[in-house]
Amino acid sequence: MDSLESRLEEFSKENGYRISLKLYVKILRFFEDWKSQTTPDVWAEFRKADPGDCHFGLGMWIRNTYLWHDEKIQSEFFDDGHWHVDDMSAVILEIWHKECEIIGDE
Repeated sequence: MDSLESRLEEFSKENGYRISLKLYVKILRFFEDWKSQTTPDVWAEFRKADPGDCHFGLGMWIRNTYLWHDEKIQSEFFDDGHWHVDDMSAVILEIWHKECEIIGDE
């Protein structure tokens, strides 16, 4: 498997997002935590979904329960030039969608 650095670089080129490796790793950990707290059926549906289709469900949940209440992660997004929580949640969803393509059905 490619290194996290190369995956982040590829993601940035494909999507035009610039984020730090530290933030990228935090996002991956967030989804690992979320996966451990959800049912396999919900997880499977999310993995199959287009990130844009998740905006009004999971994207809003990420924004309202995670981003609004974690000043440290907001600050990291600010440092990387992302100022609005909707943009932040879109970045999170896009990263995880890309990771799902890479890791397959783990």
